[in-house]
Amino acid sequence: MDRGCAAHRTGRHGAGAWGLQRWAPFTDEVTAPSWPGNVAPLVDYVEEATGEHFVDQVLIEYIDQKADYVARVRAEPIELTAADRKADLTDEAVGRALGLWAGDASITKMHEAMDGADPIPVTWLADENTIVINTKSFLTELSPLLRAELTVRLTQALDDQLFHTLDRIQRVPTSQEYQALVAISVGHAVWVHDLYVADLSDDDIDEYYTASDEGNADWPTQRPTYLSRIKPFGP
Repeated sequence: MDRGCAAHRTGRHGAGAWGLQRWAPFTDEVTAPSWPGNVAPLVDYVEEATGEHFVDQVLIEYIDQKADYVARVRAEPIELTAADRKADLTDEAVGRALGLWAGDASITKMHEAMDGADPIPVTWLADENTIVINTKSFLTELSPLLRAELTVRLTQALDDQLFHTLDRIQRVPTSQEYQALVAISVGHAVWVHDLYVADLSDDDIDEYYTASDEGNADWPTQRPTYLSRIKPFGP
């Protein structure tokens, strides 16, 4: 591996995890983050696109079997309080007044549906500082779709390291501020993703869109897992 010394271990479900730092007792020197070979180029891309750099290690975990992957990353549904549901109704009314949607749109039902859907094949578990990839190992050549999804999760993890985005989202006092911060956080990650996809070769872009179309049934679009693990807004 050409980006520093790291160790590979086997975790639950037979998953490979990457990110253990070089053991260096009796030294105050900070060890730079080290990345597996199939993730390192995406880290470089994200850092160049954002102009920012990782200061802490993010663990990378690989799980090959889809059922094991889903069991590992799916978040427990959040029980909404009466105040949460009342806020959802207010947001729905505001959305209709602004012409964002029509009819009987339900934010609560939308969140419940997304929480129950299978996760996408790359997940950032923010509370564990871990990105989990639904593939075999650090030796596996990642598909264009997985690489593109990785740019999203890496950008989210990088932003959280530098700007504490999740803590800020968790502490906002109103649903409007919550939505604004989530839009900024997700929007930045999607911007990096779109840059990456635009830079793909012709062959990779064809494979990317083919996999995206084929995967719609198996990997429904879902609210990011890190948002499923915090309350919609408030303390």
